[in-house]
Amino acid sequence: MPKAQNYPGIHIDIDPARPPVLDLLAMDWAKISGKVIGVEDKTAADKLENPGGLWVSLARLLSGGVFPKHQHPYPQVFIFVEGIGEVELDGEVLEARPGMVVRMFHGESHEVRNPGVEPLVLYQISLPNWRPEKDE
Repeated sequence: MPKAQNYPGIHIDIDPARPPVLDLLAMDWAKISGKVIGVEDKTAADKLENPGGLWVSLARLLSGGVFPKHQHPYPQVFIFVEGIGEVELDGEVLEARPGMVVRMFHGESHEVRNPGVEPLVLYQISLPNWRPEKDE
């Protein structure tokens, strides 16, 4: 992975292979394992490499690709940047298109599908270490 150009700051790298400034366009797509079909990503911020657990990736659903229906106990946001697809949010199917933002803050059930031919590309931003405050 190429080092960021002319980064002047002082930064302590947890992993020297992942500098503080990344070039997502130069990074290779990685296949996502598990129940996810036809989806690749490029991780910009890994939930394990920062104290807040911030997780940011650029995801690409190939034709027929699916993030299967699931939900999380933490907040998650999808920002669609390329292609046309579908998002199912709490049982309602919506068209996913560039500029659309889907916000899931309360454990909403969601699924993303690409029934089209062209890739569907989105940024996925999550806070997996976050937990709701307990009622007193």
